[in-house]
Amino acid sequence: MNKNHEDIDIIATSSGKLTLKYKDTWIHSKYDPEKEAKRLIEDINYKKIDVFILLGVGLGYHLEELLKNISSSGLIIAIEKEKRIHEAALNVWKEKNFLSSPQVIFFVDQDVSLITKIIFEKFSFIKHKGLRVIEFRPCISLNLEYYQTLKKKIGEVVDYKITQNLTLSSFGCLWQENVCRNLKEIIENSGVVNLFQKFKNIPAFIIAAGPSLDKNAYQLKNIKNKGVVICVDTALKVLKNLNILPDLVVSVDPQEKNYKKLEGLNCHDTFLVVADITYWKIPLISLKKFIYTTNHPFYLYLLDVIGQKGVLSSAGGSVATVSMDLANKMGCNPIILVGQDLSFSDGFSHAKETYQVKEQIENLSKFYTLEMVQREILINKASLTVKGNYQEKVATNKLMDGYRKWIENEINRYKGYPEVINATEGGAYIEGTKVCTLQEVIKKYCQKELLVREIIEKGNRKIEKINRRKLKERIDDLQIQLDDLELLCKEMLNLYQDFRKNTQEKSYFHRIAKIEKKIFEKQSILSILEIIFYNHAFHKLQKVKKIEEEEDFYFNWHFIWYQELINSCITLKNMLNLCLY
Repeated sequence: MNKNHEDIDIIATSSGKLTLKYKDTWIHSKYDPEKEAKRLIEDINYKKIDVFILLGVGLGYHLEELLKNISSSGLIIAIEKEKRIHEAALNVWKEKNFLSSPQVIFFVDQDVSLITKIIFEKFSFIKHKGLRVIEFRPCISLNLEYYQTLKKKIGEVVDYKITQNLTLSSFGCLWQENVCRNLKEIIENSGVVNLFQKFKNIPAFIIAAGPSLDKNAYQLKNIKNKGVVICVDTALKVLKNLNILPDLVVSVDPQEKNYKKLEGLNCHDTFLVVADITYWKIPLISLKKFIYTTNHPFYLYLLDVIGQKGVLSSAGGSVATVSMDLANKMGCNPIILVGQDLSFSDGFSHAKETYQVKEQIENLSKFYTLEMVQREILINKASLTVKGNYQEKVATNKLMDGYRKWIENEINRYKGYPEVINATEGGAYIEGTKVCTLQEVIKKYCQKELLVREIIEKGNRKIEKINRRKLKERIDDLQIQLDDLELLCKEMLNLYQDFRKNTQEKSYFHRIAKIEKKIFEKQSILSILEIIFYNHAFHKLQKVKKIEEEEDFYFNWHFIWYQELINSCITLKNMLNLCLY
């Protein structure tokens, strides 16, 4: 058999299998492509790896071999750059089972960013045991730069997932508890969506708490009703001490220590902008507040009852980056950054009136001086240097530099509108910003009286009425589904315990797969539980991955997985009792 379509040849080999030649490149073996595919993946431990990303597919011999061996929860993401190769493969495949398999996702000549987005959404360190990138060299050689870029981006996704997982393992339960405790405040207060596009072409000042704020905070008195002053919670005390009332104060952190920043500051007249995951006591310190959501799975489960409050991006990782997203969605232009040092200016990371620095200063003595504190901070916390706004180099660390890069990416996405001005009189340079003093900015942009407070108050009065009976029914239904899931997990644990005693009995695989299917059909419930589950299980499962004996790994993994899913169900049910509505 020899089919020639211009630069593509499909040729029968001596083994009886078809091979493919494209633009003078043999995509598969000229003799036995099936044997070649088996060699490519012969070292895979299917008990420890269940997500496979194929860089190059060709006629799919290695894909077909993988599909024979992966677990029922496994996933194959198959990427082929050449449309002509894929079209030729389709003619060969016709009756192949992987064309309709829910475990296979195909990408043909797709944008790298789309592929990595899907990988990010599909791959989970909790659900999946491991990920393997399989490079099919003949296909890669045809589009080397494309596949190299893709491989690099996949690595970045995995690195980000690890960071995200560590965050979830630390804060997952706290986030869920705060959303439950905040439910009454969420349904009884205005959403930040009521501020969106209400301040078109009005300047917004994002007040962060960097050390340079001590230099120019007093000038913010000249902005009142001439621009929108958006203050991060950490910087509020600095402004309060100067009798400056910001228009909006943004608070994100889910931890109790964040409450300490605001406790005792008399915030009754302060308009708060708080997240659904914000520490639950913070929304209570003021009667004036706007709620925004973080796309938390529990909130999304209730979305059709509560309605949209407005989403602000928390991807930047800090309250200042959330504030910047708020200013953009409010339609503000320009956006002016103040106190956004993102470096250790004068040996400190924050302004002197913030609680972080106050604690350090209160511990000073003749034996422990300010200079010693500053030196310790620079030695222990600063890990790199970057270009400064007013200095050639400033000391910073990976965390603050990550915030800087997010802001730069966001500015790049704006494509010139809104304009971003950096009136931080010190600190790290942010590419894409125009560096000015705060005095210069006020002189240029703050000459006109505006109805800032009135617009905010009007938006604050817009509160959607919620059907509380329907809300209660939704939460009660969640309780019932959690009970059902808990029983299924207990059944799975019993099955695995019996299976371990009799590993030769093949019928267990069918019974396990049957219950596993029922469990994974509850996707909406699992997505809510996942955040809590990371908190319970992430570190335990990472330890299990170090077990070398395949059988011990297999059973330990599943025992922990289902036991911790049960514990997550119990934890969530207890948290649901905290909901007030």
